[in-house]
Amino acid sequence: MVKKKGVFIPSFFTAANLFFGILSIFNAINGDFKKAGWFIIVSWFLDILDGRIARATKTTSEFGLEFDSLADMVSFGVAPAILCYLVFLKNFSLGWVPACVYILSVALRLARYNTSVISDEKPPYFIGLPSPGAASFLAIFVILYLMFLSNRTHRTIPFLMKKIPLIVHSVPLIMFILSFLMISQLRYSNFSKRKLTTQLPYRLFILILFVAIFIYLYPENSIFIILSFYILSGIIDFFVRLIRIRRRAV
Repeated sequence: MVKKKGVFIPSFFTAANLFFGILSIFNAINGDFKKAGWFIIVSWFLDILDGRIARATKTTSEFGLEFDSLADMVSFGVAPAILCYLVFLKNFSLGWVPACVYILSVALRLARYNTSVISDEKPPYFIGLPSPGAASFLAIFVILYLMFLSNRTHRTIPFLMKKIPLIVHSVPLIMFILSFLMISQLRYSNFSKRKLTTQLPYRLFILILFVAIFIYLYPENSIFIILSFYILSGIIDFFVRLIRIRRRAV
């Protein structure tokens, strides 16, 4: 592990990540579920920034790693579990179970990640679904559900919004699936390790431009769709690799 002076630079963003995670919990308890959901998503972006800044400034440290894990445990473990419990699970029989399993899975995933970093195992991908992605998926779904209840139709995709009530009854199952994916051995792309200075291929540039426009037009819906594809990408990658292995064995 590289130790450098100035660890306060990325740690500032980690502290901000933790701060918004705590704000999310307080707002969820006070019944402002929309704010609570957006605070989790803000924490997600701050978590991306602190990692990039730590690598760019070469201020990665053991302190930063531990601090980041503690912040992630609050922002992407406790906060989304409390939010989903208060919005969806409170009226379910044993609704606390998926919330507790989710928090436990986040803790296990973070502990495994820290262990792999300390042992210098640095694959170019994540092992298991990253907890920020799982938490942000739950948060944006809560936001979409509240938009549906308020009958807000401005800048939303009607087809997707009509499906929201059908998904609500599956929230416990979704949380169990996310919990399993976080502690699984599935591979997920680690975009944070890709250099921003690398020249983008023309097709990729067009794709990024299209996604940016889509996010501008339908911010909540697009975040939900992007995160859904990312969650599914690990499962798709598993079956693709399985098919390739079987073809080679033939």
